[in-house]
Amino acid sequence: MAFYEWTEVLLSEWSSESLSAWSEFSAEGTLNQLWRDESYVYVATSLGLDIIELATQNKVSYILYNGGFTTVWSSSDYVYLGTSSAGIKYLDKGDILEDAVEPVNISSILNDYNYFYNVSVSKIKHLHGKDTTLMVITSSGIDIIDNGASKPFKSTFNNTNVTKGFMMDNYSFYYVLQNSTTDGIFRMNSAYCDWDTPDVSYLTGGGFIPPSLDINDIFVTASTSVNTVDNTLFVATTAGVLVLDEGTSEFDAYYTK
Repeated sequence: MAFYEWTEVLLSEWSSESLSAWSEFSAEGTLNQLWRDESYVYVATSLGLDIIELATQNKVSYILYNGGFTTVWSSSDYVYLGTSSAGIKYLDKGDILEDAVEPVNISSILNDYNYFYNVSVSKIKHLHGKDTTLMVITSSGIDIIDNGASKPFKSTFNNTNVTKGFMMDNYSFYYVLQNSTTDGIFRMNSAYCDWDTPDVSYLTGGGFIPPSLDINDIFVTASTSVNTVDNTLFVATTAGVLVLDEGTSEFDAYYTK
């Protein structure tokens, strides 16, 4: 285990000219989440969605939506958006206008995600996924939904304290519990069944996550452990970033001043 401290020098290195050029396209309203793919940055706000083209750094499209979007995630074909009271919306990435001189309102192409398998409740807190499989954090727990597979399915986990999630390429996934008697980070090795007990648990106060910290977000890289098999967890907390090697159980802590 090692402890590090962020410094102003390290942070200032992020303030490059290319990043500052984005300031004129900053989203109005409250910023709820960013997601990017190989072509665009998607900015979910309290007013709707802004789409920024990476190549030109221009805002090319936007969607105005009453109540805004709580979260955003994209597959290779679609952009999925969570709402606070109307479930999931989505749009076809092929309908995004490239190289637009002025930002174009594409609100008319927004669709309801309404299939045989749908979300358990309409309040969406966080989205992630892999291909056509969606990992949906709702106000009641987690829904894993796939309506595009040869054998569509839905699996669920009921717990109102789930806040974030991250799905891997092999469809295993991690989720975060906050303000629970067993809060922390948990892993399921399969998405294809309902569950009550996770396969792996990293409890707050029971290991690398101190009891006094809240977990804000999680990002996972596959097969990046020292053993080249297991994963590495990057955990954003209220005091900095924790980095865990699942193969060795060793971790680094990067704390803010």
